[in-house]
Amino acid sequence: MKSLGCPQLPALIDDSNDLLVFTPGHFLIGDRLTAIPQINVQDTPPNRLSCYNWFQAMTQHYWKRWSNEYLESS
Repeated sequence: MKSLGCPQLPALIDDSNDLLVFTPGHFLIGDRLTAIPQINVQDTPPNRLSCYNWFQAMTQHYWKRWSNEYLESS
C-alpha cells in the first residue's frame, strides 16, 4: 500500500530467506545501530564510581546543563 507523497521503502535484501530486522537505525543512518547504550551514572555517589564512570558522569552532567541552558535559550 502506497500513501500519497510518501516514497516507497526500498528492499533491504534480495533473498527472502535471509531475515534482517528493520530497526530505527536504518531510518537514521541506513544501517543497524551497534553502539552499546550508556548507563546513567549521574546520580551515583562519587565514591562508587571508577575513573571511567566518573568521566561519563561528568560528561552527562555537562551535556544536560548545556542542553538545558543553551538549547532552550536559543
